[in-house]
Amino acid sequence: MADAPHGLASQDANGSTVFQPLKSVAVRATVIDSELCHASLSLVLTTSSIGPCHRRTDTSASEARYIFPTPANAAVCAFRMQTSGGRAVHARVKELERAKEEFETALAQDKWAGLLQEVAADAFVMSVGAIPRGEDVSFVITYVQELPQDESVKQIRFTFPTFVAERYGHIPAPLQGASSQSERATLSIVVDARMTSPIERIHSPTHSIVTTYATPNVPSLSAIVTLDNTARPPSRKDFVLSIQADAVASSRCVAEVDERRQSVALSLTLVPNLAQVAIPAQEYIFILDRSGSMQEDDRIDFAKAALQIFMRSLPAENTRFNVVGFGSHSVPMWASSRPYTPATLDYATVQVDAMEADMGGTEIQAALQDAISSRSGGMPTSIFVLTDGKIWHTDRVLSFLHRHVSAAGSSNAIRVFTLGVGDGASTELCEGLARVGNGICFMASFSEDIAGRCASLLKAARVSPSGNLHNLSIDWGRGHAHPPSLSQTGRDIISSDLQQTPSSVPDLYPDTRIVVSAIMSQTTTIPPTVTLRGLAPDDRPTVMTFPVQDVTQERDRLLHVLAARRLITELDDGILSAFDSSDPVAHARDAKAAIVRLSEEYQLASRYAAFVAVDETDAGSNVNGEESPIQEKQDDHERGSDSEDDSSSEASYKTAESSPREDEEEDEHPQGLSNGANGAANGRRTSETTSSTTPPAHQSEGVGPPTRVPSSSPPVAYALSHSRRRTALGAAGEGAIMFIANSFVLLVQYL
Repeated sequence: MADAPHGLASQDANGSTVFQPLKSVAVRATVIDSELCHASLSLVLTTSSIGPCHRRTDTSASEARYIFPTPANAAVCAFRMQTSGGRAVHARVKELERAKEEFETALAQDKWAGLLQEVAADAFVMSVGAIPRGEDVSFVITYVQELPQDESVKQIRFTFPTFVAERYGHIPAPLQGASSQSERATLSIVVDARMTSPIERIHSPTHSIVTTYATPNVPSLSAIVTLDNTARPPSRKDFVLSIQADAVASSRCVAEVDERRQSVALSLTLVPNLAQVAIPAQEYIFILDRSGSMQEDDRIDFAKAALQIFMRSLPAENTRFNVVGFGSHSVPMWASSRPYTPATLDYATVQVDAMEADMGGTEIQAALQDAISSRSGGMPTSIFVLTDGKIWHTDRVLSFLHRHVSAAGSSNAIRVFTLGVGDGASTELCEGLARVGNGICFMASFSEDIAGRCASLLKAARVSPSGNLHNLSIDWGRGHAHPPSLSQTGRDIISSDLQQTPSSVPDLYPDTRIVVSAIMSQTTTIPPTVTLRGLAPDDRPTVMTFPVQDVTQERDRLLHVLAARRLITELDDGILSAFDSSDPVAHARDAKAAIVRLSEEYQLASRYAAFVAVDETDAGSNVNGEESPIQEKQDDHERGSDSEDDSSSEASYKTAESSPREDEEEDEHPQGLSNGANGAANGRRTSETTSSTTPPAHQSEGVGPPTRVPSSSPPVAYALSHSRRRTALGAAGEGAIMFIANSFVLLVQYL
């Protein structure tokens, strides 16, 4: 039986479906200490099988859509389209309606155009019109993110999400009328880790990897990580990489100068080592996701095991607890929290063991409402949410939670801690709940140790916030940041001399890193120190001073981009105290205006601003080539030749004969990362990869045996496609859209 058509699909002028098969996906990430990760995602489509390129004729494609995931905290900061013939179009960020209008106008004129917009913090849709025929076309998306802490404070966690899972709720308009099916393409991933202290351990709990260190046989500051291409990678599994180094657990402050904007961006990482005093009495409420999606991969069993660990680890005295299961509706175990006793623990243990993922949809807001309503009161409450987070319109849930957390007060405080369960879990919801709930979040795949994450979350919940410090503020060497005014429809948040985000210093938990960013305008002078001030429980002043390191040449303007992204997130959450909460209409208007201004100023995609690219030329010259916050540079040594895709329907994956790299694309590394980096990377490519299992001796770690990577690594095919078909999609229910790959087999090769 012949394979069904596959790939990126569109409609031509005659109404016929045209498929542009997805040929390859390449991910290149540079991890810089604990501060950030710079990554580029390149999607290559082949149109050569359709015939010669006919521009602006009735055979040109009209529009196609492709949906892909990103980490929720990623700042998508560049988008480029390029043909194998050398024609490139660099996109610019514009207000969403204006970007859509330009895109639609280009389609009407049969111009090659692209629109990249955010549909959720962790999901984007790319629309492309009038795709040139007879050439391969690549789309390069660049993003920057702060890497979250892994299980230990000395570890950072890099995740490449491989698919956007089906989600509950009304499907966002840009995604309606689209669907996906499974088909093969090649994927390559390279992670270049650069630390400021020797790397102690690199491992992947999800995939078999190969690690090549820059300096053999001695502790190394850098390494290149690839996948073990001799092992069959698991399908439908997010790629997770954990990197451990001493410097990750240290507080520090770095800064960069932007001469063009006449501004300085600072990033203060706080790893508190403060005396901790346990809360004498507290209420613990556990919210367990029992929706239908938790049946997949037995996620419910994974979550129940975590819940049992939580319940058995609670303080024996002055503790109350409750369990709320939810799906389409929510069911508290008790009408109000009960004292923690051997009898109530035994009862709860039996009840949790019997729970199944049989409650339909994912109405998590109702579960939060029941949890808050079931509080006994008179003591702080820690709410633990165990979920895969698969819902649309997370903003409504976060807004609801923020109102209740703000209204609770200090003596009756509410904090929310989340455990994201399984591959494809929504980082937008899980991280968002912890962010607005003044808690922390851990994501956990099925192959990771759940006990350690449960212990870390419970340890944080058992102590007073801020390590027994309160009234925290930061002096950035220019005084303290004051809440900006939004009275001029978002203008002042851009022009303020000092912008801090989060605007209020978050709670500091034991063995947990937090990052606070700031942008100082109208200056290029980096302050020598920044100072954290607070009050001890007895109201004695406490002061901590941190020297500032200039990393302008290393980071280019990435710290500016990240700070702007965090400002946008805070505006989305509605947390900035500058809002006039008494006027919701003005609140929404001013927030939107501020987000649009930040998006356009720093060239960042957001829910109110999108990338738009229009090819205004018929020649092979670059257009829309204005400077982006992320510099783009040509990297000739990364070019290679693509292999032919295997069309056999009997094999779900294959090893091809040659490198999957084509690659006529440009290197998306920022300017600061490009200078001097290529030589170091080339040096690492010639270093030896060993099969030792001793971490400091430059070994490969992960699932399965390591392998030496040849200079031209063979690709592995995996299932990935998107076809634009009209389907009957309901406004709610677990059956939404599977966007990327029902089967995802990963390979990494050297660049």
